[in-house]
Amino acid sequence: MTSTQQWHPLEHIIYGFAIHPLAQSSFAPPPANDGSLRDLPQNTHPALDFIAKLDAGDEVYAFEQYGDVNNVWYRGYVVSSTRSSFSQAQHDPSGQTSLLATLDEPQVFVAIFPRSHIHVRDELPDAEGTLAQVYARVKLGQDPYGREKHTMETLREEDELDHARGRQPRIPNGSTETSAVTIAPPSSSAEKLGPPRPSIKSGDDTASGQTQPLVDEIASALREWHSLLFVYLSKRDYKLFTTVKEHLEALHFGRRQLLSETLSADETVKLRKACVTRLVRGNMVQGLDIIVRHPTWGGLVTVDVDNSLDVRSWMSAVRMYAMQVSLAHIDDLGDSSLIPRSCALYGLKDHLTKSETPAREKSHVSSPSFASSKLSLSRFQNVSSTRTQTTPSPSTTTNTRTSVAFYHVFLELRAFVATPCAPGETAEVYFSLYSKTSGRFLTEEFCAILNHNGVLARDSMTKIRTLFTDLGHQDIQDTIYLVCSIVRSGGMKMSAAGSGFSSMRSGSVDVRLGPDEMDSIFIGGSPSNGRDSTNSVRRPFGCAVMELRQLTKVAAGQEMGLTREYSMPIFVPANEASFSTLHQDLIASNTSSFEKSPRADTIAVTVKVFHGDAQTVVKENPSLLQDAPITARLGFPDVVFPGDVRNEVYIKLWSGDFNPSNSGSSGPVRLRKGVAALAGSSNPANVEVCCEVRRQSGQVVEAAIALGTGEPPVTRFRSMVFQRNDTPTYGELVKLIIPANIMQECHLFFTFRNRSSKERPTTGGRTDSSNTADRPFAFGYLPLFPERQAFLEDGSHTLILYKADKLSAIPINEYINAPAVVGQSDSHTVSRNLVPLRDSFTVRSFLCSTQFTANGVLVDLLNWERLQDKADLIAALKKLTFIGEMEIVKFLRDIFDSLFAILGSSHNQDGEMDDLVFNALVMVLGIVQDRRFNNFQPVLDVYIEKHFNCASASYHMLHSMNRLLGNPTDQHTASPLRAAIKVWHYIFKFIIRARELQKQREVGINTTSEHLDASFKREIQAHLNEVNKLMSESSDPALVGTQTLALQHFASILSELSDIFKPVELVSTVTAFATAIGHVKGKMVIWKLMMYLQLVRGFLFDNAQSRALLLEAVVGWIKPHFGAYDEYMHIQMDDTEAVRDASRTQWLETTRICISVIAVMVDRLLYCFVDPIIAGNPRAWRQEQENVEILDSYREQQSPVMTRLAAQHRSSASMGSSTHVVLPGSYPFPLASVTTSSVPSPRLPSTPTSEKPKPVQIGLSDTAMVILVLILSASNKNLANFLESYIDIEGKENTARLLLSFFQVATSILNNEAFPDKWLNVNILSHRVMLKIFDPIAFILLRDFIPHQEHSSGDGFNVRLWRDALSTLLKLLSSDQLVIEEFSPQKRRAVWRLANDVRGEGAAILLRLWEAIGWSQAESAQAGALTRYGGYQVTLVSLVEQVLNLCLSHHDQLRSNAVQILYSMIVSEYHQHGSFSQIETELINKLDKLFMSDIRGDDISRAFFVNQLRTLFDSSSLDDKLKERVGEFLDLVDLFLELLLSVRELPDGEEYQDDRVIATLRLMNFIRRIGRDEMYIKYVHQLVNMHLQGHNYVEAALTLKLHADLHEWDLNSFVDPMPELDLPRQSQFVRKETLCLLILDYLGKGKAWESAVEICKELAFQHSEMTFNYQRLSEILVHQAMLLEHIVTDQRYYSEYFRVAFYGNFPAAIRGKQFIYRGYEWEKLGAFCERMLNKHPEARLLKSAGEPSDEIRNSPYQYIQCMSVTPEPDRSLSIFANPDVPESVRKYYEHSAINLFSSTRQVAPNSQAGFCDTWIEKTFYTTEETFPTVLRRSEIVSSQVVETSPIENAINDVETRTRELHMLELKYKTLAQTERVVSTNPLTAALNNAVDSPDDSGVLLYRQAFLSPDYLTEHPDQVDAMHKLSVVIEDHVRVVRRCLALHGSLCSSEMRTFHGVLDRFFQKNFAGEIDKLNMVDEPIDEAPSSPVRNPAGLYTPPPREWVSTIHSPRKPPRLIATNDDA
Repeated sequence: MTSTQQWHPLEHIIYGFAIHPLAQSSFAPPPANDGSLRDLPQNTHPALDFIAKLDAGDEVYAFEQYGDVNNVWYRGYVVSSTRSSFSQAQHDPSGQTSLLATLDEPQVFVAIFPRSHIHVRDELPDAEGTLAQVYARVKLGQDPYGREKHTMETLREEDELDHARGRQPRIPNGSTETSAVTIAPPSSSAEKLGPPRPSIKSGDDTASGQTQPLVDEIASALREWHSLLFVYLSKRDYKLFTTVKEHLEALHFGRRQLLSETLSADETVKLRKACVTRLVRGNMVQGLDIIVRHPTWGGLVTVDVDNSLDVRSWMSAVRMYAMQVSLAHIDDLGDSSLIPRSCALYGLKDHLTKSETPAREKSHVSSPSFASSKLSLSRFQNVSSTRTQTTPSPSTTTNTRTSVAFYHVFLELRAFVATPCAPGETAEVYFSLYSKTSGRFLTEEFCAILNHNGVLARDSMTKIRTLFTDLGHQDIQDTIYLVCSIVRSGGMKMSAAGSGFSSMRSGSVDVRLGPDEMDSIFIGGSPSNGRDSTNSVRRPFGCAVMELRQLTKVAAGQEMGLTREYSMPIFVPANEASFSTLHQDLIASNTSSFEKSPRADTIAVTVKVFHGDAQTVVKENPSLLQDAPITARLGFPDVVFPGDVRNEVYIKLWSGDFNPSNSGSSGPVRLRKGVAALAGSSNPANVEVCCEVRRQSGQVVEAAIALGTGEPPVTRFRSMVFQRNDTPTYGELVKLIIPANIMQECHLFFTFRNRSSKERPTTGGRTDSSNTADRPFAFGYLPLFPERQAFLEDGSHTLILYKADKLSAIPINEYINAPAVVGQSDSHTVSRNLVPLRDSFTVRSFLCSTQFTANGVLVDLLNWERLQDKADLIAALKKLTFIGEMEIVKFLRDIFDSLFAILGSSHNQDGEMDDLVFNALVMVLGIVQDRRFNNFQPVLDVYIEKHFNCASASYHMLHSMNRLLGNPTDQHTASPLRAAIKVWHYIFKFIIRARELQKQREVGINTTSEHLDASFKREIQAHLNEVNKLMSESSDPALVGTQTLALQHFASILSELSDIFKPVELVSTVTAFATAIGHVKGKMVIWKLMMYLQLVRGFLFDNAQSRALLLEAVVGWIKPHFGAYDEYMHIQMDDTEAVRDASRTQWLETTRICISVIAVMVDRLLYCFVDPIIAGNPRAWRQEQENVEILDSYREQQSPVMTRLAAQHRSSASMGSSTHVVLPGSYPFPLASVTTSSVPSPRLPSTPTSEKPKPVQIGLSDTAMVILVLILSASNKNLANFLESYIDIEGKENTARLLLSFFQVATSILNNEAFPDKWLNVNILSHRVMLKIFDPIAFILLRDFIPHQEHSSGDGFNVRLWRDALSTLLKLLSSDQLVIEEFSPQKRRAVWRLANDVRGEGAAILLRLWEAIGWSQAESAQAGALTRYGGYQVTLVSLVEQVLNLCLSHHDQLRSNAVQILYSMIVSEYHQHGSFSQIETELINKLDKLFMSDIRGDDISRAFFVNQLRTLFDSSSLDDKLKERVGEFLDLVDLFLELLLSVRELPDGEEYQDDRVIATLRLMNFIRRIGRDEMYIKYVHQLVNMHLQGHNYVEAALTLKLHADLHEWDLNSFVDPMPELDLPRQSQFVRKETLCLLILDYLGKGKAWESAVEICKELAFQHSEMTFNYQRLSEILVHQAMLLEHIVTDQRYYSEYFRVAFYGNFPAAIRGKQFIYRGYEWEKLGAFCERMLNKHPEARLLKSAGEPSDEIRNSPYQYIQCMSVTPEPDRSLSIFANPDVPESVRKYYEHSAINLFSSTRQVAPNSQAGFCDTWIEKTFYTTEETFPTVLRRSEIVSSQVVETSPIENAINDVETRTRELHMLELKYKTLAQTERVVSTNPLTAALNNAVDSPDDSGVLLYRQAFLSPDYLTEHPDQVDAMHKLSVVIEDHVRVVRRCLALHGSLCSSEMRTFHGVLDRFFQKNFAGEIDKLNMVDEPIDEAPSSPVRNPAGLYTPPPREWVSTIHSPRKPPRLIATNDDA
């Protein structure tokens, strides 16, 4: 590099980010660098100060380059990434230590950096567009910075900046104290530009984001959230920190999966949707904006209708709005769709979703990583699975299945830690789900048979798992338990060989059984081959239960898809007889019923919950569920589909009664002996029940019994054996698996035998058949079809047991005809071979079948052909209503088949049964229509489409319906008619389908078919005419209910009529119906509008021809319901308030429905316009003309009355609802709700925590959105044509009224009355739309609403119109939603992509409108102005506040235009009034509000605003007086803003309290000087509040006195009210008195009673001399007396004072200065130092109290010196000279009203110096203010150091002691003249210290040290001092002598002895002085004590601590004086 190289501009701004850190102090480039420090030009950059300090990730924007290809350096902006800075620990007032953390704004500075440290990402143009021109000049060899005009030149360094005027913010390179770059605007003194600025970008763009936009969206959010995590951590909000961290990790994982591109198309869509919802949840929990992203594409939703739209992310604005609301309430969203079900848009067809999956994703549909990726998604997804059909089924059925989803529980047995059985034995484990609430099992049992090692006996390698399916939503609302029952299969008694635990994980050990052992294993029964192993019994063992809380979390939406492992402890029953109810005892914690066993510990299981269709869940999770057996629920789920075949019978072996004494039950049979007698034993029996299924032939049905899933079925089932129990309760559930074709001839056969514990096995494992005790002793049977027709009824059945000693000899036909159950009537004679027993056995049955039923009436109906008598058929039809609803829906197809067969049978040739069948059909359809069974509606649809085959039904059903319509008021037909109307659409489905079947049979006979079609069409039309006739009837109130139902269901029949009528004909039908209902009133109006809503949602809107007709008709129908609410039309004069409210409420409801109608129409039209297939209709936008009525409706809903009603109204269907029902699609609906998204989050430091949720008027939201969408959808040309035609037709006045309405609505929307400010998308859309329509509005205003100014007096100028127009535009441009440069990264990206930066366009419109109403350009230029001014502008000067808001904007064009407008305002105001004082006032007030209340503006905007305005005036040729006045005003504004910023920029925290007070005081002084009393008072009270928050009551009172001093004691002048202080309009006297009383209160709390007394004196004087209000005067004097009493009696603690000096690198305001601080109460030096260090965390505390060195004073570091100081009051005051002043009073004046303080320190020449060589250095400090003051600190203005020699110090000490004794002498002399009893304790203590002082101090030490010859020899210059010391000692001795004499006269007799001791020590220690002074050397005890003045018993002896030990100079023995010495 040569010295000739220099910086050159770049053609484009290079944008990138740092990839390596770079430090200023140690520059160490990476190895592969192409630039280094030595390559820098030394003449330009001599130091490292201008090298950027880079961290990885910092953004850079380079605009200049230095060096060649190999050595390149850049100069440009560095944007440091947002970081959190932590300060030291701080003690809050509560005593807890907390960490302070602040989230710094991104820091921007200009610096240089090497290219090797950055990664170039993009090239951007500069905002001004001058960079390319400069680069071109350089290439051409020209001067790059031509001076002929403003051009850009190289950025000057810091020392080169020199601004001609004003205070310019200056930012050093590398500074970290500002948040933006300060760039000086062009000025007249320098023709050069600042550095180029890059155009604003959204950032975060990646190549992957082009195909997966969600990748960039997630990245943007994660950056922002990550920076906020540090804030939450520092605030110790761990809950929020954890929540955000979980969201962040889940989104990061999802982003990685999107980037991997390994998911299938469906999985990708689900993942996108999960990420979108999680982004919203993460923003909501942090109080950030809610951003709408496309749920299936992931990108930001776009709503523009143009040719360049991306169909993958586009949706209509209406739908986007609905999604915005749903996302704002995503926690309450119960549906997977982001459009809520309550919305009118729900379910509408989206033509654009067909191509939303990119081609890249379609190739991964069969990805081999499907299973693993799906499992990984479960980490954070909450996605409902869809349901599909694995077996072949009709497509319609498959589609309907996908809409039904259940909950499913996956279970896997992981470990069985128990040893219930010995080798060769087995343990049966049964799992099921149990509902505690309903007390029943919900599912079948899953069975696993385990060997003694705890693994599956059949195959030890098989995993033990199952899936419990089809749990409905109602099921999981209950408390669900997982129940595990354990049964041991082996010997009667448990073997001891298997002691110990078996803890085997399933499949972990390969344990295989031998063939013989495997053959003997079966689940409670024998294998299907008939082999029977009878040498083992099934014995109860134990149970385990566990609550499935995971299900509850899934139901609440808190968890989905997580696999969790649980441990279930095993318990055994205390009594095995209670084994069947052991699970209930465990759940209820009945500890007496169970216990722990050493053979059983626990069961480890894994549980996972799924949601969706069971088949689809299995398909989507093949690795987990493919081979897992399905355990079904007990009974049917909520819906049964065609093709679902289930034919299962559940039998529960409940209990038996085998007691020999049992008398049995009543019945025709003769009872014999019981089991005990038959078994040959008198002991209780061990009864085992064996069950099998037999046919009527006696053949046993093989493998017909299943004890549970997981194991194969068995032929014979054996029950458990309860040892020695005659009344066992088994509670065992079995399922019968019997083919349907033989089920009617089957029965259950039970045998009973007593199992002995002594088994005698024979060879081959078979038992000896001679063992009669184990042979069956009884048998019984249970027929499944007792009557050979209906199935066995559900419930309990007690069987009759028969003797079984000759069982093989009993033929099958003998017992099959005998009574089976107790109570059964039997017409047959019981065979002699059948001997009934007294014993009984109870079973319970439950049928779950789609083929059989237990209802006899239903059986008769389904088998109606068997009914020979017609009357029986009629009776069956009439009894159909008594059949259970669930039975009907199970047999829908069969019932419909039977009913329609009856309809066309020979029994109905004359139509006699038409009405009966029709009513039955209506009843069945009504059940399906009921919302409890709405899941069965797909079943009905499938039946009509696939299975219905009655072609003649149309005739019968249509005529039956017409007969009902013929007489609708008859009591016999009214109810059936209403029931039929409820299922109207299904009736027409049957009718139309029947006609289609009829046409299929007429194929080939065209003439007849056409004739029949026409005839059928006429019949339908006749039916519709009857309906219209019914609806047109208005005289009979009994028809209201029927008409209402017809309104509700009319739209539902149109889809069926479309098969007969053309769409255009249907529109005519609809029009005729709408005409018939034109008279309706009340609630029927609402249902009429709901019908219109259904029409526009229906298929008629899909057809272009019918859409055009329907659109025009619907607009005409709903138009009367828009506009303002007219009370005269809706209510009567005498109506009550309740009636009026009801009328207004209905108006609100009708308006909202009409809005929904328009919204749906607009939504569907928009999709038609953007759909490339469907062509739009040009006539579609005629409803644009209805904007006027919609605006009125919006304004009406804003009225206070409507707002109150909306807030109070809650419809019955939405009580307690907190969701925002947007664009209601059903009725009723709530009118108002609380939206959580409008609640500011208390999480962020800048958000308030006390703001409550703001109710949202959802009607306003809907209406506003419809208005916006109508404008958005129209082209600019159409909008302009509409306004032009409107003004031509309606005239200027009505047009002005329309525009005013729009401006009011727009202002309301901008004020967030319609949309909460956190709804980002709709807010940005509203701003764009308003700006779009302002262009044509501006054209109309300029063309038609500006009168000619030359000949106009101004009366024709519509001031209100123009003020509202400009005000709305100004509010729009100053909206917080457009300040893109201040947004967070995520919000900035979204706003930039949705709207870019529209402020430039708006600023141009604003300036164009403003200049148009001024004088012409020529007239303005002639007057010397740079812009047009005057004219009608003078009427709009009141807009100055809003204009000023824009003047502080960071947007160049917007700020420039606003400054020009402000310039013209000032000029106009000055030329009209000669001054612009009004503008000055408004500017000052607005600036104060913007900078302090709204926290707007900064140092940069201040500089730009002031300089640009100053430049305009300096460049103009205006009046010099005006320019001078403006210059002064701008200087004042500049200083004012500087003071405002100094107050605002101080950080929060108690340690900065003093700085805030000082800054506020400076600001107050400035405001006071400029005469802004109102603003001054505001800051006074703001300062008062600061002091009150810190409990500084004295300072608060002194501050409040500043306000009081503004007023005079004047009764005749009045001051304005102050609502913020609750002060009404009052006289100055009363205002000042009110403030003084408040001051008294604060002074009282601060215990500054002396100051309060002065206030009381002033108040007393005023009331005694001016008002003569003696009542108030007496109150004041009483209060004053109370204050004086407090002064004397109450104890006060006075704060200590501290000196603080600041040295080193501190801010200039305190650098090198010293201050005196008044500490807090009870605050010592240590706590004060800690507080100061917390305030300055980088400072170091100096330990030395001396003056620091120059190195410390000029150090780059910070040093603080703290020490305690002593107040130095003025001792010459009378209060210190008077000895009678109370100590409490004197102490107050020693610490108050002081500005002089001192500190002392000892100065020794060396460390070995003694007492005589140590000097005392005392420093006196004088402060600027007198304490206490409004501040707790004051600067030291002067200091004085006084050095005192040791002997001088001794002289001072002796004088002080003498003075104190003299004060006591005066006090006690005075008291001695009185008759009061005097306590001499203080005098005694003082004398004790004087005559016998300690060794290390006192007069004796001074005499010995300084009055010796040795001292004189060493210090000959101290002769005078020694003489003075001798004199003061003599004076001291004289005072002591007098005090001793006084003490002797006053002390009591008890103290006489001690007085003598004092006298002796005085004589001894001061003998030399006594001789010298010729004092009498005798004891001073001559004055006897007076018995009158000191009577015995009245004197209290001094405290023991005051009795001192007396020492002589030579340390004689210590003498202690006590009262006993007397």
